[in-house]
Amino acid sequence: MLVIDGKEYADIVIITDVNERSEKLYGEGVITKQNGDNRYDVIGTRFIHTVTFTASPAAPQKELNELFDILSDVAESHVVTLPHGEGEITYNAHIATASRDLLDIINGKYIWSQDISVEFQPISPQIRSNK
Repeated sequence: MLVIDGKEYADIVIITDVNERSEKLYGEGVITKQNGDNRYDVIGTRFIHTVTFTASPAAPQKELNELFDILSDVAESHVVTLPHGEGEITYNAHIATASRDLLDIINGKYIWSQDISVEFQPISPQIRSNK
């Protein structure tokens, strides 16, 4: 499932790959105790998603171009819903990167690959430390 700002893109794209990684966020840093053990000031954990999708067979190139424009805009964040665990997760995400390949130029018209890869980075941790 790919939802951006309340719009589902199931009619336009088919998700072909999802990479989800977790990243710990730290506060002031590491404190080393006298016995040599480290103590980490963990603020929380965030889940970063890299999603690769391809155009649905019936999706016009124009709609895929419009989606790429949304992924490339200058908005600070977008509300996204993405796969997570056995369901989905919704969060405010900074779109760090979006990429696609130019395949050809025919009569001055650019022909782009139907595959797009995008990285969504959460604005805030989805899991917060309960300190």
